[in-house]
Amino acid sequence: MTDKTRSIMTDITQAVIDAMEAGTAPWQRPWEKRGHDIAPTNLSTDNEYHGLNSFYLSIMSAPYDCDYWIGYKQAIKLGGHVRKGEKSTPILSPMMRKGQDKKTGDDFVYIAGFRASRVFNAKQCDGLTLPSIDDFVPHEIEADQLDSFVANTGADITHGETDQACYVPSVDQVRMPAKDQFLTPAGYYGTVLHELTHWTGHSSRLNRISEKNRRGYAYEELIAELGAYYASIKLNCPNEAENHASYLESWLKALQNNPRYLWQAASAAEKAANYLIETASDCPTGHENCAPVQS
Repeated sequence: MTDKTRSIMTDITQAVIDAMEAGTAPWQRPWEKRGHDIAPTNLSTDNEYHGLNSFYLSIMSAPYDCDYWIGYKQAIKLGGHVRKGEKSTPILSPMMRKGQDKKTGDDFVYIAGFRASRVFNAKQCDGLTLPSIDDFVPHEIEADQLDSFVANTGADITHGETDQACYVPSVDQVRMPAKDQFLTPAGYYGTVLHELTHWTGHSSRLNRISEKNRRGYAYEELIAELGAYYASIKLNCPNEAENHASYLESWLKALQNNPRYLWQAASAAEKAANYLIETASDCPTGHENCAPVQS
């Protein structure tokens, strides 16, 4: 890792630390996005940003009310330009390399490292044409659709048998209070997405159990917090899960000691969120678990 890369990673981590120390969990999203309802996206390539870059640019998008970002030269190619005096936002772009499995001969792509990049919000530029808000189909998902998504993951979920939300690895089960016990729908869906992120870590899925044992519960809790955030962005649903305040001190200490901690957790969280989305999408019609949950 170069000094520049390490510096950017540290700066982004510090921005998250500052928010946490101010009493704000930057991954909480207790509202539905309006306007361009998308994850942070490059205006030139139309590619979404991933990992911690997505999380960080979501935070940085707030003052502009715009989730489109672009590089300096990219803006020029599109016939626009960055306004004089505007400051860029540093991110880390992965350097992808091709490899080959020595045993199977299968080709694969892996991240060999990161390079520093600087982007500007589209609202910091002149001469760019943003997609019209009217071009977007509203992604207002009704409760029954969200409930179907939860059920379509195939997870074993019980409701109303406990006043505690938790995932129990020994029986591979998510346990939730009844839906009507939650003060808001955002509280319920944020919580169930948090627990479902834990569920993805089972040895039969993404197998994070050994990682949890090695790095501790706080690390897995951070993955679950971020996983719920990434999933809520994809599903366009509010995320108001209870903050795990008991882990706050552990997270802050870990982030201050190791800038990679947040990046590694964010990468695992995004992988978990994608797993949930793909699993729910692949659920066959008529699956015994594919029914809305009951209050």
